[in-house]
Amino acid sequence: MHPSINLSINKPSINKPMRESLTILCPVSIWFVLMVFVTTLCFAIHDGVRRLRRLHQIPCSRCAFFTGEYQLKCTVQPCKALSEAAIGCPDYQPAPPRLGHLSRRRRPWKR
Repeated sequence: MHPSINLSINKPSINKPMRESLTILCPVSIWFVLMVFVTTLCFAIHDGVRRLRRLHQIPCSRCAFFTGEYQLKCTVQPCKALSEAAIGCPDYQPAPPRLGHLSRRRRPWKR
């Protein structure tokens, strides 16, 4: 080390009243940030659950006109299929019950 450099390690750089206020302010601010994070997380979870409940009201997968194909999902109203606009669709008709294994298509990879 160079002899002209004075390192004052033992001297406190902050005076005593400032240090005492920081010992109170730091934990309070940490708790405040933590509570804001938890509150925001709770609101996000609540909003997600509300949105999922809304999306589960879409009746397309239980409709007789639903094809399940990528190109044409619904034969009656293809633009509204599987969207929130399909909730309360006037053309909805319940699909007939499926017969279990007889209604499944054979997949070439499962034999």
